[in-house]
Amino acid sequence: MTVHFNMKAAGFVACVAAIAFITGAQAAGWDDGGGEAWQKVLEAAKKEGPVVVLGRPDLGKPFAEGFKRDTGLSMDFLGGQTRELQSRFRREVASGNVLSDAILGGETAVDMIAPDYLMSLADKIMLPSVKDGKNWINGQIQWGDNQKTYLLIGGEYVHAWPVLNTNVIKPGDIKVWDDLLKPQYKGKIVAFDPREGAGGAAAAYIIETKGLDFFKKLYTDQQMVLARDGRQVVEWLARGSHPIALGAVPPDVEYFRNSGMKNVVVTQMEDGPGALLGGSAVLTIAKKAPHPNAAIVFLNWYASKPGQEAFSTTWRTPSNRTDVEIPTVPDYVKPKPGTKYLEQYREDWWMQRRTVIEKQLEDLLGK
Repeated sequence: MTVHFNMKAAGFVACVAAIAFITGAQAAGWDDGGGEAWQKVLEAAKKEGPVVVLGRPDLGKPFAEGFKRDTGLSMDFLGGQTRELQSRFRREVASGNVLSDAILGGETAVDMIAPDYLMSLADKIMLPSVKDGKNWINGQIQWGDNQKTYLLIGGEYVHAWPVLNTNVIKPGDIKVWDDLLKPQYKGKIVAFDPREGAGGAAAAYIIETKGLDFFKKLYTDQQMVLARDGRQVVEWLARGSHPIALGAVPPDVEYFRNSGMKNVVVTQMEDGPGALLGGSAVLTIAKKAPHPNAAIVFLNWYASKPGQEAFSTTWRTPSNRTDVEIPTVPDYVKPKPGTKYLEQYREDWWMQRRTVIEKQLEDLLGK
């Protein structure tokens, strides 16, 4: 079910704790140096109406408020399940009846580049603070496409770690992936459905590192329970009915940990450090965006320091900007120097491997 949020929506309850900078004064100097061209885009955007952004529901409030605070522009944020929103965006751009400007979590949009459905973003970046390589890890903005212009990755995080209920599972009992196949864990594991965003990423990592036969033993023979709601995955874990969880995402894990459930613990596998994901940090904009100037303003704001602070604080994952450091981002999602991760949000891997794995999952689990 899609959740629609805008600045006038009543009764919206934020899924994340209050964020001080969201309600504060305009972020000082965030768009310095934009010049006359930037001012023209801002003025044009004011005449277009609210920019329409699709993404995870808990991003709605901080993004709409932060965007309004810093740019003076309004946002209509439509939140929902990643798969549902991606299907909607795909239908719109393919039909030419585009109602949404942008989507966060659009990694599956790689195949929309060739049909010319997507806006080129690299040449729409106007602010010096966004262009400056020193503000980005590895000295440049990260892109998910080989042309480095369509799929902007604001941040990446380590994924595919198991989460344990330490009231049931002793720390150290699960050290390597094969430990999950032990008979005592049969029927005790819950996973984010592999046919959904983060669940699919975790499943793909397991298949890439351990093979399809191992995946079948784990997900089928171990009688794993699947859920299509990330919050439910961690809730079942916290309650102890399924004390091992796979495919959970940081906002849901931290929600329960911050609620006092210290028995919810992420563990790192000795034989597989995990995948590096962009997740909802991947920004894609439709070429025929109904509010093109507002979409360009959103692009520059999202890639700026205040935009990345809003995202990183809400999503509980690190930004690719070097000047954004959020203390509430947990260590288990931060890439470790010198560690080799499977980079899933890159065009070559996505087109050559993820599509094959998705077909394998469909054959095994159905659509």
